Amino acid sequence: MVTMQTESHSRSTWATVFFASIVVLTLGLGIWQWNRAAEKEALRSLGETRAQAVLNLPAWEESSGQPPIQAQDWNRQVTRMRGRWLDRATVYLDNRAESGRAGVHVMSLFQLEDGSLAWINRGWYPKAPGRSDPSYSDFRDGRLALPTNGSSTVELQAIALIDWMTRMELSADPESLRDGALWQNLDWPTARALADKTASTTRIWPLVFWQTSEADDGLIRAVPAFKNEDVSKHLGYAAQWWLMSLAAAWFAWRFRPSRPFRSSGSQDSTQ
Repeated sequence: MVTMQTESHSRSTWATVFFASIVVLTLGLGIWQWNRAAEKEALRSLGETRAQAVLNLPAWEESSGQPPIQAQDWNRQVTRMRGRWLDRATVYLDNRAESGRAGVHVMSLFQLEDGSLAWINRGWYPKAPGRSDPSYSDFRDGRLALPTNGSSTVELQAIALIDWMTRMELSADPESLRDGALWQNLDWPTARALADKTASTTRIWPLVFWQTSEADDGLIRAVPAFKNEDVSKHLGYAAQWWLMSLAAAWFAWRFRPSRPFRSSGSQDSTQ
């Protein structure tokens, strides 16, 4: 009898500990999902705020090795920029579709009035996939869809983005992912080296600016639409975790040991 009571007490204790741990775990998961919802809501509000205000990119002092802003602090910001396009500093990000058509994103190097450099995604240009395009050699040599303003000063408006829309790469060899000016993705080290070679400066903004202002260059502005940050699913997950927490708390209470077990010998000794 004593052995059975001891085993029952032990099982109840372990069951209580198990369900109590489930309570702690599901409470934490619910809080995590709640915080994710709050983070996405903050990003959505921030994106809306930055989309409504057009700001000039701050000047980058020549003596400073670091940009005057952090990239994440300028993400999604509508930006006004003034400077000039650099000759023969255009590359194409291949296999970018627009309205079901194959093409490229045209990336051109822009030098601001303070001398710093920025990569501008000027828009989308049609190109057949792979090497089948009749103008393939012109793409490879960087001769198509070049800026039409020459070296004159221009003012443009763009949206700054941290995300470079990287496509999956099937090779670990960077050289195989580039054919002249045709690149599979924006290879940032190579882009920095090209900028330094073109303008002899390492002051290059760690963002890609997607041009939104119109220009007579025949390109289609392909600025990616901002996704509405879905917070409802995170709130739903949080509610599910907390319901599980309540259920586990009930089972922990249900299986709790009724009272500490004392053997008959200890009971006799107290009489």
